[in-house]
Amino acid sequence: MWIFYGVKILLVSALGGCFVAQVRHQLEKFFRRDTTFTSTKRAVDSLRLPAVSLCARNGFKFDAMRDMGLDKSFWVYQKFGDAAFTDNKADMEAKWRNSTFDLSELVSNIRCRDENRDNIDYVIEPQDNDNITIKETNNISQGRCYTIVIKQRYEKKFQYMTIVFKANPLTVGAINFYLHDEGLEGTGLAWNYWAVQPYGLTLLPETTYNLELNMRKHVRDSKQVDCVEGGATNIDAFDCVLADIRNDSCVGCAFPYYTHVNPEAENVCKDTKAVRSTMSCIFKSIGKSRVDQCYDPCVLPEFKVRQRESYVPGKPQGKARLFIYYYSVEEEIVEEYVLFDFNAIVAAVGGSMGLFLGFSFLDCGFAVVKFVGEKYRPWKEKFCHGQSTRSNSIHVKEALKDTDK
Repeated sequence: MWIFYGVKILLVSALGGCFVAQVRHQLEKFFRRDTTFTSTKRAVDSLRLPAVSLCARNGFKFDAMRDMGLDKSFWVYQKFGDAAFTDNKADMEAKWRNSTFDLSELVSNIRCRDENRDNIDYVIEPQDNDNITIKETNNISQGRCYTIVIKQRYEKKFQYMTIVFKANPLTVGAINFYLHDEGLEGTGLAWNYWAVQPYGLTLLPETTYNLELNMRKHVRDSKQVDCVEGGATNIDAFDCVLADIRNDSCVGCAFPYYTHVNPEAENVCKDTKAVRSTMSCIFKSIGKSRVDQCYDPCVLPEFKVRQRESYVPGKPQGKARLFIYYYSVEEEIVEEYVLFDFNAIVAAVGGSMGLFLGFSFLDCGFAVVKFVGEKYRPWKEKFCHGQSTRSNSIHVKEALKDTDK
């Protein structure tokens, strides 16, 4: 008997161990928050064009800097020395602008062409107008960078957009080109902190580039990841970061890399230590704000880019040209969801528990059989004993009758 109970205890213990291991494995998957994606495509009437950011590869006009008595590494490494500007903020800003490239020195024109091959020309101006938005951003190694946002939407009749550059190999050398969603340039160009990495390309003089785009919208669940719903944009995230930098009082003196953070600062930074400590404070504030409260939108537009060699709309000649067009007027919706959510963990734990209880009920079945057998035995013995007594008496009576005869 003790062997039977020993085997039973061993079996139940093994089943219990398996149940605990299964539950632990399922809980690990739940807290790991593994995600997957579903992708669907849908046709739309129009698509918005991406933002285009341009920076001179050389970054600075070294000849002009030499004429102003500035070393070529003055702005990048903040080696002020005796040739620094005075305490006058206007003098600093004037030297910065004379040391860097204007947009008119980088771009000749932007042109959009429709299906009737009617040209719609946008004149590049240093201020916003009805067709275009231009944002200027100071970069530590590339001087003044420019973000161009075309307000016209890409429709079915819209064939392509052309940008013609004035890349002079003797001055500009080449142009660093970034294609991204509007608003990412705020921290990306100013402090080299891209929330989503842009598509980057170095545009060489007298070269043609053809970029074929596909629109993809990455939809995330705010219950699973930190993001902002309700039509939030990258510009909202940048404004949130900028507010945190200002609250941390990182900028106490004026310098081109962060004049937009504290435009009221009038005292010019006079030494390298002041500039670098300010930049360090800004980077720390960005990292903290991005983790604590300044989240990306739950819907992130992404521009998938493929550089084509064979398709060249028109016959460009001479200066560097960039053709941007969509492969089709449709967007891909990529939705992210958690593989193992709360409902899944409840179902998995319930299934494991059911399996464990199912095996456990086998022992309950044996117990029921044993219980019924014990209750049935006295009645069986009594019934069988009565039947045997009655049968014996009948046999005795018949034997006596035979004897009497």
